[in-house]
Amino acid sequence: MSSARRGLRVVPEPAEVPRDPEIEDFSDEDVRHLGATIRELRQNRAMTLADLANRSTLSIGLLSRLENGGGNPSLLTLTKLAAALDVPVVSLFRRPAPSAVTKVSVDERIAVTLGPGVRHELLLPTLNGRFLVSLLDLSADARSLCPAARHAGVEFIFVRRGRVDLHVDDELYRLEAGDSATYDASRSHRIDRAGGGVAKLLYATAPAHLP
Repeated sequence: MSSARRGLRVVPEPAEVPRDPEIEDFSDEDVRHLGATIRELRQNRAMTLADLANRSTLSIGLLSRLENGGGNPSLLTLTKLAAALDVPVVSLFRRPAPSAVTKVSVDERIAVTLGPGVRHELLLPTLNGRFLVSLLDLSADARSLCPAARHAGVEFIFVRRGRVDLHVDDELYRLEAGDSATYDASRSHRIDRAGGGVAKLLYATAPAHLP
């Protein structure tokens, strides 16, 4: 039985609609530039992440992820962001001019927990980079920062509170509050909390590496 006799109408397939590269299928580089633009626009308006979240009805977690070059935002998300920042959507895709200063406010810090009692609070806007700086807390639940490790680069620690034992190869260094140490990270190294209570450190490493 033909399709005409069954009352069906054959509809030709529509021509393919070209995809808009600014809205769909972001590359990693696109998302990184988008995040940098959102951060720049927000900071130029003296807005915190919480301010932008309230204005856009988007979560702080989503905004933080976008500003740090992650995610694949929808058109609805971009529209809400543009409205909250009072700019056209297309402005979010401009390539930001290089900035000599990158500011990270207290409420913008990324917190990373590595096992029981080990917490990093990053002082840089992203995990990617030539170096990493964090506020490192070893709570009473943490005996060691991590098992003995080796990796390329140099590490620096400054003890803000408490005491730690720094093991480098077969050598042991007891560090009290106010002490600091720099060491070759390619040598076997481990940081242990010494005594009771919490140990708080300033931790830096180049290239960027989380133990």
